[in-house]
Amino acid sequence: MNKPTELYSLIKSLTQAEKRYIKIQASLQVKGDKKNYIALFDAIDNAKDYDESRLLKDYPNASFSKHFRFAKHYLYNLILRNLRNYNYNNNIEIELYNTLIDLRILFNKGLYNKCIKTTQKAFATALKYEYYEVCNILCRWERRIIGITNKRNEESSKRIHLLTGEFATRLKNLSRLRFIEDETAWKSNKIGEPRTDQELAWVSELADDEVLESTELDSFYEKEFYFFLKSKFAFFRKDIKDYYHWSLKSCELWDEYPHMIQQNNTKYIVCLSKLISATMILKDSKYEEYLLKMEGLLSSKLISKHNHIYVENYVLRFKLIDSAERLHFEESDQLIDAVKAHLTKHLPRIKAIDVLALRINVAKLSFYKGDYKNSIDWLNAIINQHISDIRNDILSFSEVLLIVNHYELENYQLINGIIKSKIDRLKKLEKLHKFERVLLNSFRKELPKVFTKKELLKMFQDLNERILQECSAQEIYEINQFFELNTWVKSKVEQRPFITMLKEKKKG
Repeated sequence: MNKPTELYSLIKSLTQAEKRYIKIQASLQVKGDKKNYIALFDAIDNAKDYDESRLLKDYPNASFSKHFRFAKHYLYNLILRNLRNYNYNNNIEIELYNTLIDLRILFNKGLYNKCIKTTQKAFATALKYEYYEVCNILCRWERRIIGITNKRNEESSKRIHLLTGEFATRLKNLSRLRFIEDETAWKSNKIGEPRTDQELAWVSELADDEVLESTELDSFYEKEFYFFLKSKFAFFRKDIKDYYHWSLKSCELWDEYPHMIQQNNTKYIVCLSKLISATMILKDSKYEEYLLKMEGLLSSKLISKHNHIYVENYVLRFKLIDSAERLHFEESDQLIDAVKAHLTKHLPRIKAIDVLALRINVAKLSFYKGDYKNSIDWLNAIINQHISDIRNDILSFSEVLLIVNHYELENYQLINGIIKSKIDRLKKLEKLHKFERVLLNSFRKELPKVFTKKELLKMFQDLNERILQECSAQEIYEINQFFELNTWVKSKVEQRPFITMLKEKKKG
């Protein structure tokens, strides 16, 4: 199988309505052999995977086979051209930039009065949706048109000057806010939650940026970025109440501007997910209400079909977390099957970080319910995921949980091999808590010496004492946010089932 081309990926991303529109328009627009490009379109659309040599073998007499490279290039541009027309009234950004093309055509034709009307209408739309870059271009067009028609005066010149100055300030603020968001996004996707002094200093530096102290952030997107970043920094500080406060303000802002949700589904979904996360951590009664709101987006006209996958990711993730937190395993098998089906169907279109989140939560849930082999399978899928796609903290946690799973299956020889091959790499990541280091060192040094149940009990008693001596209460709390490792160690000391002790802890 060949690597999918841009044409194959583009055709596979189309909805049925888009396909129908493109084929109708192609039959009207294409000169010469119209069926040639439609036949190529159908051939690629019907293929389960992309294999160019097989495609040409299956259609040896087709016209497109004789000039395949040219046919692919032509069809690709034909699809894009028709998608622009198809989405003309479905996407404000496309509509605005098409209007700029219309303005150029009208101007070249000397239809200046129509240019003015078009500019005014487009300006109102661009301002409503805060496309300040387009507003600036429209101001330049207005200045040019009133100049050529001799309608320029002091009032109009002053108004255009003030507007362009205001838009420049807005764009400067938004540029800085986007930079801060991008910095926090790519670093947190890689390192996870900040732990080291260097990482915490980086968070503090970004949180103290002067743009976040500005009192002039009053446009929708300026406020949205401000609330979003405040919530993120609160989460990094582990101030969950403040995290909830800013997440709620962010969602309330979006709810006031439904037309903005329609234009930026993804950001709204992320903001709502943060609110759900905060209520879950705080054990707030509104958790279920917000989760239902997320599920309701699947039937909302505000959300694009493409982003349904994004919504489903979050719904499945929160249900996995909730099932593990509440220790409700009655429907866990159906939930895990739903995750498998979701990943099988949509894996190429799901971001690596979202795949990672689903896999780690299935592994954790499987361990809690005593299905250690299934937990190991999901953990191996994480560890075998491309290294650049894996958050360092989750990789560290996955390695530790893998060892714990093998311990429960009494694969003691495997444990020693895993620790030897992994511990150096985990240390290099500088993401191991003291707790994790103490546990891994104990397993590496003491487990090979254990031959009786009494010696095993002594090993865990010593391990528990070292944890209490060397780890702070905060460090124990942090590791337990991922997985109740501390409770697991205590269950071995007290020789009681882990799940029983976990239930008692959660009740208490």
